Amino acid sequence: MKDRKVMWAALGVVGAIVVVAVALFFFSWGSGSVNVSVDGEGLNVDAPLVNENISYNDIVSIETREGMDFGNRTNGFGGSKVLSGKFNNSEFGSYTLACYKNVKKYIVIELTAGEMLVLNQDSIEETLLLYDELFEKWDNI
Repeated sequence: MKDRKVMWAALGVVGAIVVVAVALFFFSWGSGSVNVSVDGEGLNVDAPLVNENISYNDIVSIETREGMDFGNRTNGFGGSKVLSGKFNNSEFGSYTLACYKNVKKYIVIELTAGEMLVLNQDSIEETLLLYDELFEKWDNI
């Protein structure tokens, strides 16, 4: 009888640890972030469920846009601040999204493989600075 109580107590402790670990994982991922860098090789995008390293040679066009119909999330993340992952809308079909919800300015990138990438930064100003930097590097290849 004592062994059974010890076993149930151990299972309870292990279960509580698992629940706390899962909760911390989702809590840390809860708001999410979009990290974008431009270097000598290309564009690097890191967001929940998005990890893209794109060569400038793989970019067909770059434009900014206000407002977007995101369509439906097919395999993505919807946090309190960030939307990211694979989405599908009537304009692009399946595309990759990495954006802050409250920033209504976007960079739309068409890739040589016919894929589309839509992203922004945590403010309109930062999004426009990223666009300028990316366009300058891409235009000079």
